[in-house]
Amino acid sequence: MVLEFATTPFVGISQVATATKNFGVTATVCDSTGAEISNPSPLSLGTNLFICIESNVVGTKIPSITSFTAQKIGGNPYDIAAPSLNVVIRGLDSANVKVVMNLPARFFADVNEISLSGSVIVTRDNRRRLKSSRALEIESKDAEFAMTNKVNEGYYDDSASGRAMMMSTTICGIAAFLFM
Repeated sequence: MVLEFATTPFVGISQVATATKNFGVTATVCDSTGAEISNPSPLSLGTNLFICIESNVVGTKIPSITSFTAQKIGGNPYDIAAPSLNVVIRGLDSANVKVVMNLPARFFADVNEISLSGSVIVTRDNRRRLKSSRALEIESKDAEFAMTNKVNEGYYDDSASGRAMMMSTTICGIAAFLFM
């Protein structure tokens, strides 16, 4: 006995679909808990500046900061991404990275704004499977950010006591940030 089954060809989506997704980040001034500060007060000598860098796409993470600099108009850039006692970076390999820094005294010699800019690597978070973009195969993408911050004019104190005051403020701020 031979059984026959009637079949109907599938008429549906059989083409290969491609999609484009823009990967980026948003950098904002935040407090030590990561809450965004929409209207930050001007920076003063010896105060910590908190920057939060967040991935714009769900399911991606920031494994590294490729560049991050602070610069005054006509001044030399200050490399924030380089290892330093004045900079702490937390949260790498997540969607939210927090950077706390205490800028050098030369940034407070005048009231010109400080320009902050940089770029990070954004990669797919392999721990999650994106429902809407399962076929999206991104290994890594460079994303840039930029912002400015106002400054209270301070005095440029290059004496040993001025450096000691700034170092103690930096250490206390970084310790508070690390132990929260």
